Amino acid sequence: VKDNGDYVFQIISYKDSPQDQQTKIDNFNRYISQHLKALVQDTDIPNDISLIWARHSFATYGITELGLPMEYMQDALGHANMKTTQSYFAGFEDETKKNIADKLMDF
Repeated sequence: VKDNGDYVFQIISYKDSPQDQQTKIDNFNRYISQHLKALVQDTDIPNDISLIWARHSFATYGITELGLPMEYMQDALGHANMKTTQSYFAGFEDETKKNIADKLMDF
């Protein structure tokens, strides 16, 4: 028997309709984003921070800095389609590109 314990955040229930689940998820995401903005108010972090911004940063950092495969990030983000994951990836910084090129030429 499924229960709310099947979810990391118990904001939805398997008894909810898909539409109700999506509404609850959207409201929760909005709530988290509002609190992120309040947390960074007196920092150098951009004011436009949001849950989506954080997910994109998580994906880009995992790939560029930790060298995680795109397939891992797809799974970690819960994407069914690789193109969605690829859209989260912001690309490599110039310094990272240079380091990769140096490694490729070191033979």
